[in-house]
Amino acid sequence: MIARRFHVRFSQAQTWHTLHQMGFSVQAPVRRAAERDEEAVATWVKETWPRVERR
Repeated sequence: MIARRFHVRFSQAQTWHTLHQMGFSVQAPVRRAAERDEEAVATWVKETWPRVERR
């Protein structure tokens, strides 16, 4: 996007360094989703995740 808009190329490291200097940081959610179903998540972790992890 930077190259297309400003006609300059930066590496990923250069881009991160510049954004960090400007005060940007990695985005993280402030809170959990209201629709989150804890029971469904626990079931998935117990039943599905072990099968996925084995691969």
